[in-house]
Amino acid sequence: MTKLLSVSSICNFPEKPWLLSWCTRLMKGEYPDWERGTEPAEVRTEAQQIGTVVHLLVQKRLGHPPTPRLLSAANKAMLDEQILSRAYRSFDLWNTWLATLTDMKVEQVEYELSDTQLGVSARCDAILVIGGKRTVCEWKTGSELHEGDALEVCAYAWLANRKLKKRIDRALLVHVPYATGKTVRVVALETSTIVHGAAAFSALLQAKQSWESWKTLCSTGLKLGV
Repeated sequence: MTKLLSVSSICNFPEKPWLLSWCTRLMKGEYPDWERGTEPAEVRTEAQQIGTVVHLLVQKRLGHPPTPRLLSAANKAMLDEQILSRAYRSFDLWNTWLATLTDMKVEQVEYELSDTQLGVSARCDAILVIGGKRTVCEWKTGSELHEGDALEVCAYAWLANRKLKKRIDRALLVHVPYATGKTVRVVALETSTIVHGAAAFSALLQAKQSWESWKTLCSTGLKLGV
C-alpha cells in the first residue's frame, strides 16, 4: 500500500516557509532569550508542544473527547511549566475569539480527512457552522502565520468537501499566538479563495508524488548497484 503524504508536508514542499522566517527574525534579534541560540528544530519542537496542549484544551472546550494520540503527547508537554503557561496564554486568546460567536454549532472536532484515492493523510482541527456557513477551522499558535497555512486550510476545505459531500462555505485560520502581548487574528478564506487554493494544492501534490517516486527509484537503483 502506498504511504499517504501529509497535507503539511505537501504545503511545505519543496521548502519550509517557517525556516526562512525563523532565520530572518533570529538575525534581526526579534526572538526572546528563551529561543535564541537554539537550533531551528528545537524551536519548532517546543512550538509544536505548545500547539498540542492548546489543541487538547480546545477539544475539551468544544465538548469533544480527547483523542488518545493528542492526549498522550499533551500529557508529556504539560510537564514543562513554561510550555503549559504559554499554552494557556494561547487558549485564553482562543476563548476570547469563541466568545465573539453568537451563532455557532460544532459539527466535527479533530476530523479525519485522509483520502486514499488522492494519497493524502489529513486531519482538520474543527468543522463549525458559524452564522449558517459550514466552516473548516485551523488553530495556529506560533509567532506568525505563513503562506503555507492558508494553503493547508484550503486543502482541508477541499478534502472535507470530498468526504462530507457537503458545501464548505468558508475556511478560517484562527491565530492565537502564545507570545506575551499578542492578540487574536482571524483570516477568513471565502469560496473563491478556497477553490484557487485547492487547485494550487492539487498541483503541488502531484509534484510531491512525482518527487517521492523519483526518490524511490533512485534508492532502488542504488540498492541494485545501478
